[in-house]
Amino acid sequence: MISLRLKLFAIIAISSLLLAATNSFFTSVYAQKLTKNQLKQCELLYFNYKKFGEAEFLKRYDFKSFIRECIKLYKDPDWTFKGKDKVDQYFDKSVNVKKNESTNSKLKISITHKLKVGHTRFLAGFSACASTNKVIPNFLVSSDKEQFLGLSTKMISANTCRTFSTYLQTQNPTSISVEHVADLSEYSHLKVKRL
Repeated sequence: MISLRLKLFAIIAISSLLLAATNSFFTSVYAQKLTKNQLKQCELLYFNYKKFGEAEFLKRYDFKSFIRECIKLYKDPDWTFKGKDKVDQYFDKSVNVKKNESTNSKLKISITHKLKVGHTRFLAGFSACASTNKVIPNFLVSSDKEQFLGLSTKMISANTCRTFSTYLQTQNPTSISVEHVADLSEYSHLKVKRL
């Protein structure tokens, strides 16, 4: 009976030491370099890291002294926080939709009207029709004076059309163009307008 208690005590002691060593390893690797507040900011910025990609994320947040430590966390497959799995799932779905979109479906876009509403301001209307698959309606809207991303949260279902309108500046209304954008990452420098 005593030897069983002694063995149990030894197992508990060794487990405690291993747990403490593991905890101190992670503490020394991450927590020494990041305060609790910085760690929380890393968690909050993870969505933007996934959204923009590493290069653009670094450009946008390089003013934060700890941002490179955040990136090390993001690359660590064992690092997690509450809600990380939802962010990962969102971007995994987004990547799959974009792949399907770019390989299987195109939007047919037609400009329906260009109404002058100011000296150099126009209201441009356009329709977008999906052929075989659902499509996320992200558009690059351009003129001789301005360029921006026009985004909508409502998908365009297969074999349907949706109409959109937006205001933009132009000296020459014939320069107004609209094109579908499947990958937003290369346009992250542009301003965004909701459609």
